[in-house]
Amino acid sequence: MLRLPPISKQEPIRRGGPCRIGLVWLLATAFCCGDTLDDAARSLARKISVRFVPGEAPHVTARNLSNLGLREFTKARAAFERSLRRPAKTSSHAVEVTFTISQNLSEYLLVAQLQRSGDNLVEMIPYRPLPVEHTSKIVLDRRLLWEQENPILDAAVMDDRMLILEPASLNLYARHGSGWEPLDVRALGTGMAVRDPRGRLQVSEGAVTIHLPGVTCRGAWMPALDVHCEPGDEEFALSGEPVKFTAGRNTLAAAGWPLFFCYGRIVETSKPVYLLSEMDGRTHLYDAERRPAGVFDSWGSDFTIAESGCGAARDILVSSAADRDTNDSLADFEIVDRKPVQTSDPIEFPGPITALWPAPDGALAVAHNLNSGRYSAYSMQIACGR
Repeated sequence: MLRLPPISKQEPIRRGGPCRIGLVWLLATAFCCGDTLDDAARSLARKISVRFVPGEAPHVTARNLSNLGLREFTKARAAFERSLRRPAKTSSHAVEVTFTISQNLSEYLLVAQLQRSGDNLVEMIPYRPLPVEHTSKIVLDRRLLWEQENPILDAAVMDDRMLILEPASLNLYARHGSGWEPLDVRALGTGMAVRDPRGRLQVSEGAVTIHLPGVTCRGAWMPALDVHCEPGDEEFALSGEPVKFTAGRNTLAAAGWPLFFCYGRIVETSKPVYLLSEMDGRTHLYDAERRPAGVFDSWGSDFTIAESGCGAARDILVSSAADRDTNDSLADFEIVDRKPVQTSDPIEFPGPITALWPAPDGALAVAHNLNSGRYSAYSMQIACGR
């Protein structure tokens, strides 16, 4: 999902009839083969961007004249729009840009048409996807833990007890048959004025620590629920890195890194690489020396390193680049030669993903159901494909 900045800050979001182009198709001499459809859309955006003149702002409409599904087409359109040249703040004149995807028997054609005062400027990029390799895949398993009206920031299950963290309270539940029943609740009194609230639970035998932007709470969950909160940011571990929330914001901070939404460390060819979902809405890759080594535009701003039994701990659960008012999805990725490789089919959710944290047996995902308005916490587990 796309994360929003706090209300008090002005920051980038966190951070998805036949076309008459037969003759132009034949004139196209290069095609994108091996790159993704999103890569082709971004390349097309860069080509048409040079056609803008100072004072112009693009207004994009899109047409799908191919057999692409709605999700693939929407992601390609989003990649195209994000990669258009940013107009100056003084821009006042809108120019129409039509983004079209068409196809023939062997490839797709991405076309951008810019209309200005009777002129019709056209740029295009053919795209030929690689043949599908029939290999085994990772399988994602989703199990519903709990759903409720109030937002869920984090959750933890300890045998026959479950903790649900909300923006203003910590709730304890006891297992009852196949479900859960309320056992106790404690108000946190944090008054979180954050547009996209976040929080993290740390649970050990009988003890609990709650990390919120600008507030840290400590106490016990057994034999009885008892927590006390104080102003201040205490670090907690995320993928082996000490991180902390930034007060009044929905971002995380760590020494030596820019502010980010999500962080991950994995080992590739015996050396670590680092992933940060940053304020520009993109995921940035850094090498072992923490130097920039790549940028992923097609990921959503939520990801987590998940534990699985499918080899080294390189499984990365990644949300789609969906807007807050559309259904989201999660898919498993690996980093190969510093590029993201999808290793599972996506699993869809009934709304945007609002929280995604590592868990001992995989990950915890929270989604906001767009139909019911309720928040649902899911246990995500990873199984090796056969």
